[in-house]
Amino acid sequence: MKNRIVDEEIILVRYYPNYKTTLAWYQDLDLCKQVDNRDTAYDMDLLKCMYKDLNRHGDLFYVMLNTRTDCAEMCACNRVARLIS
Repeated sequence: MKNRIVDEEIILVRYYPNYKTTLAWYQDLDLCKQVDNRDTAYDMDLLKCMYKDLNRHGDLFYVMLNTRTDCAEMCACNRVARLIS
């Protein structure tokens, strides 16, 4: 599957493992509560399991926003949609 251009500001970038970066996102307890209703941060093993499961059950993308420096990710299977500022 290729990257998908949504419009001039949004590009869906096909998922690739980037655990060092994404683990940092999932150390934020507010983020974990908002997106997964968790009160604890993820560890590397749980993070890898989550991404492998999401990728196995749908089309997983990072969302590249050309107008901002936010990082985002979403799964086209509608199992998950997340925005990390």
